[in-house]
Amino acid sequence: MKIEVKKICYVCGLELDDYPYSLGGRPIANENVICPCCGTHYGLDDEGGGDVDIPDDIVNAYKNFADDGHKKIIKILRQNWVDGGMKWKIPEDVFHPTPDNWDPQKQLENVPEEFK
Repeated sequence: MKIEVKKICYVCGLELDDYPYSLGGRPIANENVICPCCGTHYGLDDEGGGDVDIPDDIVNAYKNFADDGHKKIIKILRQNWVDGGMKWKIPEDVFHPTPDNWDPQKQLENVPEEFK
């Protein structure tokens, strides 16, 4: 499955400074990308690592190249962020402070369709 890679956090919809994944093919995370909004660390959280509890069957589906394994992990990360109040994860980030008049619901509209 080929995914059109965008400079968008697939979890919260924030426009990022860099691509969260390599271009083309199966997602290969850009491990240098951490979303300042939801805190997703690509190459860790989106692969079933990190602080969010991802069921083993979903992590195994991802590791076994099942098409929906990665999408399910992204959806769990998003639900975790939403359930936590959709707070800006790194508010003291001088390069990416919480934007004035920030609307997380509106931002979620930016999530690529295949990850909603």
